[in-house]
Parts: sequence; structure tokens; C-alpha cells
Amino acid sequence: MADTSTAPNQGQSQELTREQRETVKQLAAEVYAGNGEGSTEEQRERNKAAKKGVLLKEFGNLLLAGVPDECRDFMPTLTARKEVEQTVGKSKVKKVELAGLPLRLKFWTVHMADSYPALAFVANRVLRMHATTCASERNWSLWGNLFHKARNRLGQMRAMKLIFIRQNDSYAAKRNALSDEEVVMQLLAGEEEE
Repeated sequence: MADTSTAPNQGQSQELTREQRETVKQLAAEVYAGNGEGSTEEQRERNKAAKKGVLLKEFGNLLLAGVPDECRDFMPTLTARKEVEQTVGKSKVKKVELAGLPLRLKFWTVHMADSYPALAFVANRVLRMHATTCASERNWSLWGNLFHKARNRLGQMRAMKLIFIRQNDSYAAKRNALSDEEVVMQLLAGEEEE
């Protein structure tokens, strides 16, 4: 049976609750602060705190002042929701379409970056994230292929090195088509030299 559900509050403004806004602010602050910079743990923590402060200030300014006047023309396009009806088999499915990713990226990188550089940085990072689990599935598959009955005592460091070789040395793997045993032998030879 086809899913005929649509987005909640169709056609209405979807305001975030106070708790949701706080969660978004904290997540954005973590993304912007990153791991911090500096040679000591204290310097890194100070740097992270300063970056978080900058982002939280911009977030507050955006909530108070709103979108800059020169960017207001883009808001109807960015927030518009279009209900599209598609035929799948014998049933009709309704779905909601929003503004495309390139338009949203352009809005943040071109128009909002001058007024809110920290928020533009976070928006750029978040909007460019892959919304798929393919890479992690591929990684789990590699780990599953690495550990089997014959290799049940493989140490963690050696296993991580083998996974690194398999994932990152695709050129050599394509050129030589190395088997798992050949990769292990090369790894062991490299460890003996150290």
C-alpha cells in the first residue's frame, strides 16, 4: 500500500519549540567550534568556548533582527512548500517538495555570509553532509570481510591498518588486484621493518 501521508502542519508555518531551538543552537555551536585549536587542552577549550560564543551571539541576533532586508526577497522561495501528486502503480502518492539544495546553499554562502559568517559556515557544513549511510555500510562490510574464522585473533591496530589499506589504496588494488593474503603479507613486512 502506498504511503499517502504528507508533512505535518501542511501549509502552516512550522515554528520550533524553545527546547528545539536550544538544541539547534547547541548543535550549531558544536559544529562551528570543532575540536578547537591550540597546543594545549586549555587553549583548545578556550578557543572552542570563544567560537561557541560567536555563533550563539549570531544566532541570537538572527532571532532578534531576522533576515537582513536584502535577503528577504529569497524567503518565499526558500520556505515555499509545493504539494506534488505522483502515480505509483495504481495509487496516487502525495509528497511535499521544498527548495532545492543548491538554492539553499547559495542563500547561505552568498547572501547571509556577510551578516552571519559563523551561521553560514555551519549551514554550509550541514547542507553539504551526505544524507546516506552508504559509506558506513561499506565500512561495516569491510570489517565483516576482515574478521572471519581464519582471522579471529587479529589485533585492533592491525585490523585498522588493513581497513585503511583496503579503503584508501584503491589505485594499487585496481592495478595489482591484491588478495587479502597479499595485503596481510605487505602489512606484516612493513611492521617487521619498523
